[in-house]
Amino acid sequence: MWSQNPSFRLEIDNFSKKKDDILSKVFVAGGCEWFLYVYPKGDLHADNHLSVYLRVANPKSLQIGWKRNASFYFVVLNHRNRERCISANVESKVFDAENPAWGFPKLFPLSQLKEECFMGKESVIIDVYVNVIEAVDGESKYVPEKETMDINGFQVSASLSKLEDVSLEKKKADDADGSRVQQLEERVKNLEMISQSETRPGEGQNCF
Repeated sequence: MWSQNPSFRLEIDNFSKKKDDILSKVFVAGGCEWFLYVYPKGDLHADNHLSVYLRVANPKSLQIGWKRNASFYFVVLNHRNRERCISANVESKVFDAENPAWGFPKLFPLSQLKEECFMGKESVIIDVYVNVIEAVDGESKYVPEKETMDINGFQVSASLSKLEDVSLEKKKADDADGSRVQQLEERVKNLEMISQSETRPGEGQNCF
């Protein structure tokens, strides 16, 4: 949804004397960081025009697979805030690692800027309106180190240690089961011995 206020305003003083490219400060729109890249004499493919681009700030610091789906447009004004040029509304562009910038190489003819000279104030104001439709942060570049544990002075993988703990617990359980079986066998033997030692009919008794 478009805001009535610009996402960012860049004011360039002494515009006619500017030769080098102009980078604005970083601003936030739609929860994402951006900046404007201005060619006051036009970029390589647009001589004699004001070229303006919207760029994602610090793209190399973003996570792998990041992208920004956004629509935007520019407005050029004079020092009295009178609109001199409104760019076409870019419906939607995907900003990513391969294309971190989109804009207009021929936003406004330099000849018109020189003729009007913006009422002798030599200033150019560029407003940008940004509507972020989707922002994907991508995957983290961070690869966590393997967790280790100290066992008897040796660094052992925590996952291996857990497996060993499970194996040890199973061994203890098996040993306990074996001990119970042995106890049962001994009790059976004792019962058999007691049974054999008891007096049987016809042995040591008087039979009538």
